[in-house]
Amino acid sequence: MVRFDKDRYVIEVYTGGDPVENWLELHKEIVCLISLINQDNMPKDGLCYLSQLLEEMMPEWEIARKREQ
Repeated sequence: MVRFDKDRYVIEVYTGGDPVENWLELHKEIVCLISLINQDNMPKDGLCYLSQLLEEMMPEWEIARKREQ
């Protein structure tokens, strides 16, 4: 589900299981797809929104460390 606020959008994904494992698999799949892009199939406007999404998907260090404990 996507929710739009004044200056942001929020994406919520129901995983039906461990959200960390699902997030890791999604991240791996996105990276795999990006690796398939070359000059012949690159979108005309580049991948600026995708890079922003990937950057925002990364948890802060403290949050990631809490999961290990």
